[in-house]
Amino acid sequence: MLDTEKEYIAVFGEDILDGLCLILWGWLRNIKMIVISSPMPSRITDIFKRTSFIRKYMKKSIKEHKRGLGNYKGLWYKVNEEVIDLTLRFYDWRLKHKSNLISYYNRVLTTDKFEAYIKRNLANQIFALLKYLHLARISNIKQNKILINRNPINEFVVGYFQDKYKIKYQIRWISSGWRAFALGAYYGWLFKQCIYRGIVFNKDRKEYKISKEAAWGFYQPTLRDDILIDNDKFKKSDILILNFNTEHSPRLEAFEEAKKRGFATASVEKLKININKNIFSILFFYLWVPVNVYFQLLLSRQLYLFYYIIMFHKGAFPVEILMNSYHIKCHISVITYDDIATTIILNKYRTKNVIFHWSDMTCYKGYGYAFIAHNIYFTWGNIHYDYHADYYFVDKKINTGCIFKREYNKTVENRERTIKRLPGFKEEKKTVIFFDSSFNNAFRFTEEFFLEYLEIIKEFCKKNKDVNVFLKPKSEMDKLRISQDNYSRYKKIWNELISCESFIYLNPIEWSVEQALSISDICINMGMNSPSTIALIFGKDALYYDNTGITSHPFAEKYMNKIVFEDKNRLFAQINNILNGSFSCKDVISEGEIREYDAFEDDEAMERLRSGLSELSTD
Repeated sequence: MLDTEKEYIAVFGEDILDGLCLILWGWLRNIKMIVISSPMPSRITDIFKRTSFIRKYMKKSIKEHKRGLGNYKGLWYKVNEEVIDLTLRFYDWRLKHKSNLISYYNRVLTTDKFEAYIKRNLANQIFALLKYLHLARISNIKQNKILINRNPINEFVVGYFQDKYKIKYQIRWISSGWRAFALGAYYGWLFKQCIYRGIVFNKDRKEYKISKEAAWGFYQPTLRDDILIDNDKFKKSDILILNFNTEHSPRLEAFEEAKKRGFATASVEKLKININKNIFSILFFYLWVPVNVYFQLLLSRQLYLFYYIIMFHKGAFPVEILMNSYHIKCHISVITYDDIATTIILNKYRTKNVIFHWSDMTCYKGYGYAFIAHNIYFTWGNIHYDYHADYYFVDKKINTGCIFKREYNKTVENRERTIKRLPGFKEEKKTVIFFDSSFNNAFRFTEEFFLEYLEIIKEFCKKNKDVNVFLKPKSEMDKLRISQDNYSRYKKIWNELISCESFIYLNPIEWSVEQALSISDICINMGMNSPSTIALIFGKDALYYDNTGITSHPFAEKYMNKIVFEDKNRLFAQINNILNGSFSCKDVISEGEIREYDAFEDDEAMERLRSGLSELSTD
């Protein structure tokens, strides 16, 4: 007999159908649930927000315990590493030799990368489950009753977790029988896509050397959407600028700006379906293959994988429509953690999917950067690629060197012009620049960590009035999303900080990392993140403040309390050592280590990148 008086901790995975089943099951039985998450999965709440009776149930009977892995020191990193291990173990146990799914898709799509897609989705599911189970384990909720969908992945993870941490949960397994509904929903979506898009007949496929999504806009000197154009290897007419998501405001703004600048553009969500000789191949893959795979999985008792199949077809379809309308030699990805379906479909049309990286890729080891499948990866140096290479499905790595160095050197040559942009800058003083990072309570850098970092900057300003103190945030400070619980604290810290005489705010829309570093003596970074790594590559002194429990970054392993700090007083002491000349980062970090992060001493990275892309786009 189910005890409806007690609350269940509801465990949600990545499969949205499983999540819907949990909510509907609870509503039918009027079960009270606790969701240990920050926040509850939005895809589920969005579906139910127009259903008044379920919305009422969710408001009354489901409460959120807003905690994230980042609230517990080191836990976010631990879970990331666990995910890779469990993904590989589950794949080898249940799929490697017992499923025809991967070989079927590899054969149909003439690829060897569908394994990466399945592993990536398994990892996403396992991460979601481990997040809930760990938070339930260490939270102050006195509850061991778990509500979770029954499938082999969930059973595997729960079994591992209970054995590893010597915990015995009271599990209420919920059976999900909605896979046929998923198939019907997919065909409904496909029909809607065809009606929405419309058709054209035998449209000529325009040819471009390069395509890329509008992502960065045109205001930064290096990370800008026209960076490849040199009017030699690449002209404006060689590049097609794309938009994949009409609801993502920053990228939509960048796309509209590309239009104004006269680029060839295409909104992938709005492209018409080109009816040509290739249409039968498309119809086969998007009409016949899903239903065929559904029955294959049904017969082999692997329907728990069908959600991933549906999501693959939904992700692949817009790329297929794009490639059936354009002939593109090389596509530049701006997604460092996925993009597998895109790679597979591009390769079907003999198009390479490449990526060039723009940040420190050794920030942490974990599933976040695992199981990606680009064709070519242009990296600054060996370590950025080798750090994760055991779990990559990338065909080739090419070193270019750090892409920011050329612009930095130009800015150093024009330092006086840069300084004139800062009326409050005291040129006779030393300058310390602080960089923040992205933060989110479901992430390793939490809102609390961000506020603590702002407090540190404020304290440093008050203790060092003879130093120029910069803050260059990742996002404009007036556009930050701060929770209501912390908003008044944030405003108090910020108002006190901007009132400090030595403090100068560098608006990220107006200042690039190259410009900011060119007039700074020391760089301080919030977390093990890119700006300090870039500064070290430039030959500057740079330190990291990170109390999140990271141990896997090479600098955190080797240089704790030398260039990496968990304690603010030790950080302040080292800054003073650098300012008075008694310490330099070059005292501990060798030239060989820097070359691992930046393969070439020169500043020719963009030329190497253009040359590499030019070769790919002329094959």
